[in-house]
Amino acid sequence: MHFAKILDTLIETLIFVLNMKKYFALSLLAIILYSCSGDKKPAAKPYKLDRNNYVKLVKANKMMYDSVRYDGKLVETFYYLPDTGKIRLYYDSKGTLVSSEKYNEHGQRVLQEFFYESGQRSQMYPIATFDDFNPNGSRHGYCEEYYEDGKLKSVSEYKKGQMLWQLEYTKEGASMDTTLYEYVEPKIDPEKPEPAPKVKIEKIKTATTPN
Repeated sequence: MHFAKILDTLIETLIFVLNMKKYFALSLLAIILYSCSGDKKPAAKPYKLDRNNYVKLVKANKMMYDSVRYDGKLVETFYYLPDTGKIRLYYDSKGTLVSSEKYNEHGQRVLQEFFYESGQRSQMYPIATFDDFNPNGSRHGYCEEYYEDGKLKSVSEYKKGQMLWQLEYTKEGASMDTTLYEYVEPKIDPEKPEPAPKVKIEKIKTATTPN
């Protein structure tokens, strides 16, 4: 894509930013960093969790191990690192790894990953805990989804469990439109159940979107 087209898209985006809330504007600036890379395609990130590394640490007495079985089938495994947290792995009925969770030394989740049946990572979400009412934490920060060959499928940003924006990619690596999410808090009526926030969705063209 020519520089002039990228510049025009940036100008339109910045005008759009001026009419938005501050935190929303900052999120959009992050989108610019992802989308304004010209014709450069995002690099593939093939990744498979290697449990052999954990097994070696357990055998060397550097990591503790525990597991949960149901009807003789492996359901969960736990790997504990002294004073640094734990790693929790989940399996389906066939014993195939489905997801993993990493915890810090305070027992709080900090990362959640999902995997294809092939073992390739499909999704990665950072987790943060903000209060005692939600001890499992919420998605918070920059998240990524992948195709089964490891190529980037989408990148998004979450704030306390709410998605702010998402930029998707084709299998060929071309970026598509960016979806923006704005959460409008409803008016609270003390005599009625508290309603969920309404979501306003808007799409904008990214700098690398094919014409």
